[in-house]
Amino acid sequence: MKKLFKRIVSGAIVCAGLWAGARFQAQEAAAQAAGTASVTLAWQLSTATNIANQTMSYGVQSGNYTSNITLGKSVVQFQITNLVLSTTYYFAVKCTDVNNLSSAYSTQLQYTTTNAPPQNLPPPAPTGLKVISVP
Repeated sequence: MKKLFKRIVSGAIVCAGLWAGARFQAQEAAAQAAGTASVTLAWQLSTATNIANQTMSYGVQSGNYTSNITLGKSVVQFQITNLVLSTTYYFAVKCTDVNNLSSAYSTQLQYTTTNAPPQNLPPPAPTGLKVISVP
């Protein structure tokens, strides 16, 4: 299990890291039926009192976050949708204070979406056919 860590930047901003294990919630959602996946991430809020917002960043290469979502200052979990199946994603969160100073990113969390079950397949054939009575 990854441990929570805090990082102080500019002497005032403290942003908590993403949790793994019991605190991290990774859930494949019903979106798999549509050929995509979703994941819900949870983390601990910053202890700073001057936070304006948080940014959830993610991408398919470690440390290279190509998607950024701005979140409110009190958000502690968020679901990311429309993820590609069978793909490894890397997630991190940071916070920004009222003076527009940003913390460093939290610990990076790696998560791989699963495959969706094949769609539109016929049901399996019945089994166990046998003679139970002879005239």
